[in-house]
Amino acid sequence: QEKKKKKKKYIHKTLESMGIKKTLSFLKNNCISAFVLLNIKNYKKELINIIKILNHNFKGKINQENNKGELNKNKMTNKIKIPYFIFCLNKCDLVSTCKFSKIKRNVKKCLLANLSTHILKRCSKKIFFISSKNGYNIDTLLKYFNEKMIKKRKLLFDKKYSNGNNIMFLPFERHKLYLKKAINHLLFIQKNIHNLTFDIISEEIKLAVNSLNRIIGTIKNEQILNKILDSFCIGK
Repeated sequence: QEKKKKKKKYIHKTLESMGIKKTLSFLKNNCISAFVLLNIKNYKKELINIIKILNHNFKGKINQENNKGELNKNKMTNKIKIPYFIFCLNKCDLVSTCKFSKIKRNVKKCLLANLSTHILKRCSKKIFFISSKNGYNIDTLLKYFNEKMIKKRKLLFDKKYSNGNNIMFLPFERHKLYLKKAINHLLFIQKNIHNLTFDIISEEIKLAVNSLNRIIGTIKNEQILNKILDSFCIGK
């Protein structure tokens, strides 16, 4: 029994370590924004651990010194893109609402005292109390998140295009992947338009549409045919 417990504990720690590494890799390379979830019953300990991880993995750009102690401008660490962090205290249904203000002050105080300044600038000033069990405050959190992301996307879009009013934020990574696939099929047509047959162009467009359907919902040929038959009288 003791050996089984130790083995189970070892497996749990290994999987947890792998999960942390994978998450950090995603945060450094692909992530625009991230929710930091803290268990409200153990938020102080969890917050300190998260701050240590963030400070270690999102260090500022540092100049390296040469043998003479002079700054070497050619050798500088790569600047890592820091996501926009939103701190949330989960399981708030386990704590009385009258304690929320004190907990919020403690979290902000801990962040100001321990989190690196350049990371702190990338953190939301709002701290959310949520409950995944009963859905408390989830809608408010998602509304805030969407507003922030749409605003950020619009600012980036306006730098390249004059009209950035109709910007849609894609909340899921799979949406972005399918959109990239659709764009790649269309770019392939544009690049090779003079060398492609109509059949190949048609197939590429079909593949692009299929990718978009994965985002907005699949539309099958049978559905289109049924719609035509319902709307028009064929054969007259």
